Amino acid sequence: MRSVLFKIPLPEFLGLGEGIPVFGYGLMILLAWLTSDYWARKRAEQFSIEGEHVQSITISALVAGIIGARLTHFILYPDGYESFIDFFKIYEGGLVLYGFLITTPAIIYYKLRSYKISWNQFFVIFAPVIPLGIGIGRLGCFLNGCCYGTHSDMPWCVHFPQGSLAHSIEGLSRHPSQIYAFFLGLGLSIILAKTETLLPKPKGIYLALSFLFGYGLIRLIEENFRGDTPAHVGGILTAGQGISILLMLSACITFVALKFRRIHE
Repeated sequence: MRSVLFKIPLPEFLGLGEGIPVFGYGLMILLAWLTSDYWARKRAEQFSIEGEHVQSITISALVAGIIGARLTHFILYPDGYESFIDFFKIYEGGLVLYGFLITTPAIIYYKLRSYKISWNQFFVIFAPVIPLGIGIGRLGCFLNGCCYGTHSDMPWCVHFPQGSLAHSIEGLSRHPSQIYAFFLGLGLSIILAKTETLLPKPKGIYLALSFLFGYGLIRLIEENFRGDTPAHVGGILTAGQGISILLMLSACITFVALKFRRIHE
């Protein structure tokens, strides 16, 4: 729960203050990318895909995804932006993960065509990797104090410091929803990695559908403990819950359609 983990000291004669701050949120985003990139490279070896191509995809998807996530946050919470500069202060948090869906598909499509990588290969490589990356990113939210949980007196709940984005006051404890999200993401990654051998061919599409359904489910669980997300959908559901339900329904409908097609082939 420290927005700034430490500062890199600088010589006094530079006149740049006490040093360069290292933000916990940004550091965990970097760690999430490094972990995801490494694991994706290892998984790509089964298709003899060059690691440089995988890294190009992960970097492009990360940059495009952050832009989409920030735009989505701006659309949902415009009151949190007092000036144009505020849009670029991503080190303070303010990324809506589902915003990745707006900007990353086109970039990924372009990269796959450039490197002659099929969608089946892409899904096999990345489906188990993405939940873990998202989970590690949520640890950055915990350090930053954003995406905080609802009030609770359970013994494992946490007190965020004064001045944090969680707006805690003395004596008020909250569910560590960010920690829940990390373990849920880790669990989904393990499940997808362990069960992929049981899936029918083409494995990629079934892994993708399993990811969509699984992530939608764990996001529904996570949102149930979130205390920072108002109901945007009909005054009942948060935006995250609404999109999660759509993802789960889409995955189920597509799965049934594929099974129906296989039966009648």
